[in-house]
Amino acid sequence: MGDSITYGTIADSPTKPDNPDLSATSYPTKLAEKLKTRYGDKFQVTNYGHAGAYIADFERTNASTLRYCNTDEYISLRKDKPEIVVMMLGTNDIGYINDGEACKELQNAYSDLIADIKSIESNPVVFVCTPIVRITSYSAY
Repeated sequence: MGDSITYGTIADSPTKPDNPDLSATSYPTKLAEKLKTRYGDKFQVTNYGHAGAYIADFERTNASTLRYCNTDEYISLRKDKPEIVVMMLGTNDIGYINDGEACKELQNAYSDLIADIKSIESNPVVFVCTPIVRITSYSAY
């Protein structure tokens, strides 16, 4: 689960530039290929990436559509009841970290989202990937 990076927006160029399927070269697709090569059909990998998604509101006006917990991908993830969740979110939030209060808001929103994922009936194991860091004056947070 994640944002445009998970979806595949910055992945290698797709093989059909006239009809690009960005998710075809995403890291979840690459992971699925590697797992299949090594373990056959033991694992199913689903890409729940949503371009532009973020975790904390930071008083943004588009919270109803781009906050990850409000996306169709998150609704699908919860419905699918995965056993393992790889979470790569936060890149679109980092630019809003301009003081300790904003950092705390992101931390709380991240914790709440992880707790919500863990509440899924399948009791998934959650792996949290470090988001790509955007340099700000408060990068130390």
